[in-house]
Amino acid sequence: MRTSTRRVGCALALLAGVGLLTACGTSSEPTTKPMTDVAVGDCFDADEAFTTAFVYADCTPPHLYEAFWAEDVTGDEFPGDEAIATRAGAVCDAQFVTFSGTPVGSGASYASLFLGPTSETWAAGDRSIVCVAMPLDGQPKGGSAKAS
Repeated sequence: MRTSTRRVGCALALLAGVGLLTACGTSSEPTTKPMTDVAVGDCFDADEAFTTAFVYADCTPPHLYEAFWAEDVTGDEFPGDEAIATRAGAVCDAQFVTFSGTPVGSGASYASLFLGPTSETWAAGDRSIVCVAMPLDGQPKGGSAKAS
C-alpha cells in the first residue's frame, strides 16, 4: 500500500484549502483508500495532505471530487513534474469536454484537476494520471458532473 502524497495539479485545489476535508451528514459513509488508488467513477473527498480519499458508494452524497478519466504514463524513469503536469493538462482538459459537455473555463461550473505521480510514488509503481472534476466554487455537490 502506497501512502505517499500524490501531486495535485491546479491552483484551484490550493484555493479550496479548508474544503479538502468534507463532513457529509448522509447515511452513506465513505470508505477510505490511498489517493494513489482513486479510480474513474470515484466521487470522493480528501484529507488535507491529499494522501487519503474518502470514496462514496455513488455520487449522490455531497462531495468535492469526481474522477472522470485515467491513463498511465509510460517509461521506466520518472519524466519529471513538469512533464507530468503538461501531459495531464492536455489530456484532462480534452477529456473534461467529453465528460462534462463544457470546455474548461467556458462557463463551466467545474474545474479540471489531476492527480499524478511524484518521483516518490513513481518509485513505488504509480504511473497513473487521474483526471478529476471539482466545483469551481469549492463547495461539495451531490450528483455527477457528467453531462446528461
